[in-house]
Amino acid sequence: MTNGDFETGMLTPWIDGSNNGVPSVTDTEQNGGTYSVNLSAGQLENVFIRQENLGGPFTAGDQVTVTFDIKGTLTNASITPQFLGQGAPFATIVQPDIEVDTWSSKSYPVTLEADQTSLSFQI
Repeated sequence: MTNGDFETGMLTPWIDGSNNGVPSVTDTEQNGGTYSVNLSAGQLENVFIRQENLGGPFTAGDQVTVTFDIKGTLTNASITPQFLGQGAPFATIVQPDIEVDTWSSKSYPVTLEADQTSLSFQI
């Protein structure tokens, strides 16, 4: 994954898919580096970023693990990391409910349900 740690100081190549939410790279909340991404949304808004065409091809039954660090306060909301397939409708969708006020590392193994030419990751 390119710029998975946001250490370029920019969001690129992440794609902003937000609906009135605001993703931004910031140096105010570091976790081992200089930058992190801040995903901010108000009530009835959503915010997410994604990267597409991550490797492949993949075969049904392959296991892929997504690992990321997160810090945040959520009110009536959840963080939903997802693997989206690019050759079949969807891979398994991971939907943890996360609320943390200090940096925490999360890791989720995903077993692909169908063959995929490549994957996208969205959070």
